[in-house]
Amino acid sequence: MKDASQRDKFIDLRAKGWSYQKIADEIGVSKQTLINWSKQYQIEINNLKAIEHDALQTKFCMATSARIELLGGLLQRVREELDTRDLSQLSAEKLFDMTLKLCNALGGHLLQIKFTQERDEFPLESCSELILRRTTEEWSA
Repeated sequence: MKDASQRDKFIDLRAKGWSYQKIADEIGVSKQTLINWSKQYQIEINNLKAIEHDALQTKFCMATSARIELLGGLLQRVREELDTRDLSQLSAEKLFDMTLKLCNALGGHLLQIKFTQERDEFPLESCSELILRRTTEEWSA
């Protein structure tokens, strides 16, 4: 019978994406035993894999709230700069384009908030819809 430390090592290595052959060579257990363990401990492997991915995402990509905060701060600075410029200038067009790109980037992290009243739904406008409406109103004014 294989010991618990070999099984735990298998779960850890499999969650890290190691092949059966590489794990077999590492811990000295047959590939067939590893395949059986994989079926038996699939939930544990998947959970550990999810924890590993979360740790990597946190390490390299920042948490979602930190990304929203960073992108929101950049968006605010671009909006403030746009307010000081004439939109017919080329650099203003670039800032406008940056504003839309930041809105789209933020949109991927924002939950759509819907308020309901009886049977009607009133979704809030997205960031890019607000920018386009605001810009259109400024151009027509």
